[in-house]
Amino acid sequence: MQWENLTDYYSAWAVYLFGAAGCTLAAWLLIRRLPRAFVHAFIITLMVLLFTPFAIDSKTMIFAPGIMCLGYGLMIDGFASVKPVMKTMILVWTTAMVISLVYQLLTRHKAIMEKNQQNNSENADRPEIVQEPIEPTINLQQIDLSEPAIRAER
Repeated sequence: MQWENLTDYYSAWAVYLFGAAGCTLAAWLLIRRLPRAFVHAFIITLMVLLFTPFAIDSKTMIFAPGIMCLGYGLMIDGFASVKPVMKTMILVWTTAMVISLVYQLLTRHKAIMEKNQQNNSENADRPEIVQEPIEPTINLQQIDLSEPAIRAER
């Protein structure tokens, strides 16, 4: 496919990137309440799939989204044609996961402190519930221990 000018190429990429950013934001809004490590892994995987470009023509360096190259390559030429795309995506995914892991390890104390402060603020809003001691309904001194125990029959 030949682009008439670079403006069309850049416009197509701008529309695609805007849509991918919206998709990533929507996914994050849906899963942000889940555990932190899962959210990081899911969003990184989604962003790698949506944002990784791949050169479809190495001479002119025309790029396409890697997920499109992966999908069309599998449909048209089979698995052998998508190995370079998969290698690129796996390398980007692995690098992003390592960076995320380092970030999570460096900020885990802060995340724990924020969670404790949030729990404390939620509990501060609730009034204290005072429970009075419950009187036993059976007086153990009135039980006759001379009677045989009741057993269940089958």
